[in-house]
Amino acid sequence: VGAVGGHFEVLTMTENVSKNGFLCACNVDIHIGSIIEVSLTNSDVPVGSAKVMRAEWQDTQLPRYGCRFTDKPGTWVLQ
Repeated sequence: VGAVGGHFEVLTMTENVSKNGFLCACNVDIHIGSIIEVSLTNSDVPVGSAKVMRAEWQDTQLPRYGCRFTDKPGTWVLQ
């Protein structure tokens, strides 16, 4: 759910990954604390859910969001 309350789907690339989270940039305004659904482009199975923990560069076209998994039943790039 974006900051305006609507659902959205966006394709983005991670800039940093860890076993429990990632940093990505996207052109959608997302509130800190929002829960997002995460999928990998090479799989139809969702990785899980993540909480937006922090935001950077919010006044630019591509703000960056640091996210931490809250639920990870699928396969992530680091196990």
